Amino acid sequence: MDGKDAECIHFLVCKESIPIGTARIKMSGKIERVSILKTHRRKGLGYKLMEFIINTAKKKGLERIYLHSQMDSIEFYKSLKFIKKGETFQEAEIDHVLMVLEDE
Repeated sequence: MDGKDAECIHFLVCKESIPIGTARIKMSGKIERVSILKTHRRKGLGYKLMEFIINTAKKKGLERIYLHSQMDSIEFYKSLKFIKKGETFQEAEIDHVLMVLEDE
């Protein structure tokens, strides 16, 4: 918890009532903390979670939807129509890049 949870919409993916994935989006449109347990990755759950988050953000009227992607997740977010913007930067001592959802 970082003190910003109250200003976010939280998402939880469960399988048989067991949490296996999570994410949140700030009202600024920034998607954060996207995570699927390793044992459940590569099954399309992350993609479905992100689609749900994007649809929720659009329904809420958020004009700009963006995230800070770790380097090994860039292609995943590109598959969801996010575009890489700018240079690599450090966040929590890990390389990231800004990615913005392209206008449809």
